[in-house]
Amino acid sequence: MNKAVVLLSGGMDSATVLGLAREKHDEVIAVSFDYGSKHKDAEMESAEQVAQFYRVERRLITIPKIEGSALTDEDQALPTGRKLEEMDGVAPSYVPARNTILLALAASVADQMGANVIYYGAHREENVSYPDCRPSFAQAMSRAICLGTKNGVSVETPFIHGGKSEIVKKAVEIGVPLHLTHSCYQGKKPACGVCDTCQIRIDAFKKAGYRDPIPYEIDIDWRD
Repeated sequence: MNKAVVLLSGGMDSATVLGLAREKHDEVIAVSFDYGSKHKDAEMESAEQVAQFYRVERRLITIPKIEGSALTDEDQALPTGRKLEEMDGVAPSYVPARNTILLALAASVADQMGANVIYYGAHREENVSYPDCRPSFAQAMSRAICLGTKNGVSVETPFIHGGKSEIVKKAVEIGVPLHLTHSCYQGKKPACGVCDTCQIRIDAFKKAGYRDPIPYEIDIDWRD
């Protein structure tokens, strides 16, 4: 049987990757992680709803809080109101070595279930802000995991060379339940619309020519 594991955060990117994996594989297990982020409650709720939509098993793995990030440390504020052109360099929300840890744990799940591939939703616009979303990192992790697992598990990143607007287009094309997804790093529902991840999501929908189906706290002119 053709099996796969998908890292499912509950965000738009991972939900779209899950949709793609469901089309290609006989069995898919979604793996979510609680690593102590500020938006974990909203994130986990969305991840569960997306998993239910696709009728896949979802496993939640809780690990010790990963400190050293504005996404996890209470004394570090997440930036809000920044313009897209101001978002340069490693993001304050970068969680140290997060994807190294999560992919290693997902590899264990994949090897146990006899899967030979792990998917995660890194994309081009994260290449600068998040070192563990760069193509070179994904390639190196795939090689290391393949060498260190019984089943030769590899890592696939379908959008790592594409922009987030391309994810929006693909999601609409294959019927991903975008209304169930959550991106706001402040963990708000409705989404705040002003944190970096909200700004990037809004911009992606505008570039793709669609209106985001989730509600926001602020008014957004989708005709821009």
